[in-house]
Amino acid sequence: MLAVMSPQRTQVLPDVPTIVESGFPNMIVEAWTGVMVPAKTPPAVISKFNGEVNKVLALQDVKAAAAKIDVTLAGGTPETLDALVKKEIRQWTQVVQRANIKPE
Repeated sequence: MLAVMSPQRTQVLPDVPTIVESGFPNMIVEAWTGVMVPAKTPPAVISKFNGEVNKVLALQDVKAAAAKIDVTLAGGTPETLDALVKKEIRQWTQVVQRANIKPE
């Protein structure tokens, strides 16, 4: 079986079905990248850094380069990233526990 793991078909592989179309609706797995800072970073520094990252992600040449490789740029807030990380931890903790995966 060949499928993309995103909820929608991709621009670079438009004829490849999604994992949902292939009969696995609970198997969506998307890669993402986030920028993290040390835990004790002052809020003002985090805010400034976040604003600058979002400005870069909004640049047309950055958007164009990402589109060529079918990458969606989201940007956002530290709170949005925190919520995503917590969601991912919950999801993958369940997968590991259900599969009884143990470290080697």
